[in-house]
Amino acid sequence: MRHKRLIIMLGVVSLFATLALALTILLFLRRHYAATLAAKVWPADRFTVGVVGTAVPGSRTVLLMGDSRMTDWGLPQIEGWRVVNAGLPGITTAQLVSCCRTLLDQVRPQMVVIQIGINDLKLLGVRPDLGEAVTVTCVSNIMAVVSECRRVGVRVVVIPVWPAGKVTLARRVVWSDAVDPAVTETNARLQRLLANEEGVYVADLLLELTHGLSKENCERLYRDTLHLKSETYVRLSALLAETVKAGMGDVKETGRPAAAKVFPHP
Repeated sequence: MRHKRLIIMLGVVSLFATLALALTILLFLRRHYAATLAAKVWPADRFTVGVVGTAVPGSRTVLLMGDSRMTDWGLPQIEGWRVVNAGLPGITTAQLVSCCRTLLDQVRPQMVVIQIGINDLKLLGVRPDLGEAVTVTCVSNIMAVVSECRRVGVRVVVIPVWPAGKVTLARRVVWSDAVDPAVTETNARLQRLLANEEGVYVADLLLELTHGLSKENCERLYRDTLHLKSETYVRLSALLAETVKAGMGDVKETGRPAAAKVFPHP
């Protein structure tokens, strides 16, 4: 009897020790993840990017810039346009600021389409206390990219930061309720700041695509928490083509596209 009790006690102690070790490892990994991501949100060194394309004289070019969400878009077909996709998985807004001028010099586009910001805002999954600092940084950097594009006469379409899809069990380890409100606030600030910018407009294509859909149907557009399915991009590409054509159509005296579609984020 005493022998059995000893075995049970040893088993319980072993179980608690294993759980304690697992928790310690999990906390370490969360801290490491937070530090690594914060170093990308506020990088100490300049971010560089390889050649993604070369200018083609006489061609009308659309340059897609952003993170993995833009990378996944591939090369959408836009009649009469050459499309160059410079999306880089994992990139933050600060890193895009660093390489923006290089990309513009290499590709020499007439229009730039931007979809970026979620890699900044997902830091709040492990550091919700940094909400305002991350939001301000994200907005400021996107505005800097827009300014750089306008400095060289390039028209800009800013696609608001797409919200997250259903949070998977694995993602919950590094997620919090602070992320979604920060996405909404970031988009609202961008909308206000860009409302009167010449040659720039905000086109919330995903919002247009999901208008009237239930939450469940919206979630079906995603392949995971952060990324959309390939078939979703097919539908978004049609909207993007319309947006590009509108943005490069007749221009009023203000320099704004005459047919610009602006979709405010809810």
